[in-house]
Amino acid sequence: MTNEKKLWTVKLHQSNCDYDEVKLVRKMNILPHMVVIEVDINKLLYFYENSVGYKVSAVSEWPLDQKEKITNYLNPKNSPRGMPFISFAKEEFTDSYKEPLKYMASFNCCRHRTIFMASQGAKSIPIEVNESEAELVRIHCGI
Repeated sequence: MTNEKKLWTVKLHQSNCDYDEVKLVRKMNILPHMVVIEVDINKLLYFYENSVGYKVSAVSEWPLDQKEKITNYLNPKNSPRGMPFISFAKEEFTDSYKEPLKYMASFNCCRHRTIFMASQGAKSIPIEVNESEAELVRIHCGI
């Protein structure tokens, strides 16, 4: 995936919406060290679940008004929305059982829309990541 591209389309394969795709654009393109990588959305969410901190619940647990808001927000009839911006790193500590170090993905923005698109059958999604973390993301989440 090249960084010169202006618009990315995410296909929703099991959509319950009035649309079957979402349009995304870069938000962090003003920063020269940010790159776009297309990732397997389920692999990304697996590493998000490994992370510590705030977690977004499953879409099935969201209030109806929240589902409606994000459905309307992501509608491709509206302006394209910003793609997720993530950080990806190796956990820097082990637990008392000496578990091996784990990789973690954390969202700097757009975790709700990512989880929503996954619930609607998205298979892959473009993300923005710091170029220093890009190779790890490609290895662990790339398609």
